[in-house]
Amino acid sequence: FDPETPFNPVYIEKIHGITEEFARGWSPFDVSYDEIKELLMNNIVAHHSQLVRTGLLKALEKYNLDLFPMFWLDTEIVARLTWQEFSAEGCSLQEAASFLGIEIRYPDALSCSIAVGKIVIEACKKSGIGASELLAQVSKERI
Repeated sequence: FDPETPFNPVYIEKIHGITEEFARGWSPFDVSYDEIKELLMNNIVAHHSQLVRTGLLKALEKYNLDLFPMFWLDTEIVARLTWQEFSAEGCSLQEAASFLGIEIRYPDALSCSIAVGKIVIEACKKSGIGASELLAQVSKERI
């Protein structure tokens, strides 16, 4: 989405590899709200770190759109809980993907989304539990 706000290239480009030129010209968030809501409502939404969650909440607020129920599964927390290598400091999406041998191409959102999904799958395999149980563990970690 085009954020339609001042762009912070140091933060966004450094972390995600997304340049201002790449971000401009896409549809604004409110144009796709109904489709997004239909896809995410009452589902587990996997993401890595708080950026996606915060971005969604800010977009809802900016366009005065209703928040809908969904279950946030943060794969940064999943990685900390699942793999000893990340238990102390966590990891970036790139670090987790590399550790698990998952290909990722920045700033391709589809590639990043697939990597997040694969991290969840690998954590479920290693832990011997499903995504709902993983979500319960992450939720307890946040409390």
